[in-house]
Amino acid sequence: AQRQNKKNGKLDPIFVKQLEEIGVVWDMLSEARNVRFHMLQDYKDRRGDCNVPRNYTENEIELGSWLATQRCNKRKEQLDPIYEK
Repeated sequence: AQRQNKKNGKLDPIFVKQLEEIGVVWDMLSEARNVRFHMLQDYKDRRGDCNVPRNYTENEIELGSWLATQRCNKRKEQLDPIYEK
C-alpha cells in the first residue's frame, strides 16, 4: 500500500524519507534486477567468465535461470538498455 501511495504522490515526503532511511525499496523489480546483476558481477570476478550454468543457484536465487532469461530477452531485443554492453 505504501509503494502505491508513494507512486500516486499520496505519501508525506518526510515519511518517505524516514522509510528510505530504514531501507524501504520502492521499485522491487528494479531492486531484484540489480541484486542479480551484482551477483553476476561477483560470479565473473570469482570464475573469470559469465558462463553460468542454467541450474546455478546462489543464496536461493536462480542466477543461471535469470541469466538465460536475459540472454533470451536480448535475442528478442527486449533487454533493458542499462544492461547492454
